[in-house]
Amino acid sequence: MKNYLYLIGLIILMSACRSVEKAIDDGNYEKAILLAKKRIHGKKNKSTKNIQYLEEAYAKLLKRDTDRIKILNDENRPENLDEIYLIYADIHDRQEALRPLLPLISKDGYKAQFKFLHVNDLMKKVSSEASAYHYNYAKDLLERAKRGDKYAARDAYTELDHVNKYYMHYKDTDELKRLAVDLGKTRVLLRTENRTQVAMPIDLERDILAVNVKALNSLWTEYYTLKPLNEQIDIVSEIEIRDFAVSPERELIREYVDTKEVQDGYEYFFDSNGNVAKDTLGNDIKKPKMVTIFADVMEIRRDKYATVGGVIKFYNAETKEMLNSRNFTVESGFEDISASFRGDRRALSSNSLKCIKSNPLPFPSDASLALDAAIKLKGIMKTEIKRFVI
Repeated sequence: MKNYLYLIGLIILMSACRSVEKAIDDGNYEKAILLAKKRIHGKKNKSTKNIQYLEEAYAKLLKRDTDRIKILNDENRPENLDEIYLIYADIHDRQEALRPLLPLISKDGYKAQFKFLHVNDLMKKVSSEASAYHYNYAKDLLERAKRGDKYAARDAYTELDHVNKYYMHYKDTDELKRLAVDLGKTRVLLRTENRTQVAMPIDLERDILAVNVKALNSLWTEYYTLKPLNEQIDIVSEIEIRDFAVSPERELIREYVDTKEVQDGYEYFFDSNGNVAKDTLGNDIKKPKMVTIFADVMEIRRDKYATVGGVIKFYNAETKEMLNSRNFTVESGFEDISASFRGDRRALSSNSLKCIKSNPLPFPSDASLALDAAIKLKGIMKTEIKRFVI
């Protein structure tokens, strides 16, 4: 039994070692380190093999990282600094994760050796250089933005965000980010107009044409319903309601009959003497008696619709050139089916049963349907505005 348990333990250990070895062979050094650490952590009698695997994976990963840093440094491109910093950060985190395990000594007396780099000073140096690079590049972009290039302003904001990854309050980055937003923002004036030639109640027209601009605002776009005094408008969006109609109330009545065969007792078989016939067990011989039942159904269908249509146009505020336009139509509908019946309820079909109710729903008012259509219209307007305006 002891030999059997020893054999099983040996197989498990060999399998674990092989999985670490395979990860190293595949170049997946991070996985190899995790597997080896898992086999070592918390074990009183640590395997020399697992410690050696951890050493090997760590050394190869460190070499791969330092080789990559050398390549990036040799290229002498400031945009490489972010990647260099991230590699140093990975090395730092890896070293800190190993420190609690040290000294790492196997049950056979083997002591692990790990090469630790002093990366803190290197990270400070790289972060300082990277921050200066992104900061200076952002300032150059802002000069272009001041000449009207909004995308340069947005790129400057991104560069300043990179600075903040290293230092939260680097020089005047907060002020420059506010400037970048101001220069990079697209300002849109929204105009809505009723051109339907249809007289609408004032409240109804206001609800249809009102647009919640606050729900549209984002970092790079700001919407206005009144032209601002101190801001330059970039795009004018005109929303014209050209069609508005509410259909007449329509009611259709249909009468039909539902039928169904159901069992109504039994029919008995009689012998030549007029007695109820019996089977071999002495039971009456009978069969279900089927009858047809009826239900007279009166169905009432009601419907009414409101339709709102128009066009959304986008203009360059300075040149008045039309940039884009899109027609739209939305419909809000009321549909109700109700039914009543006379006769046997069991005869009703499943479709008829769904419609049975005491009274049909009342028709909604014109204003109620129009407001439902207006809600759908506003959804289309918001989607189209956001899609076009960047």
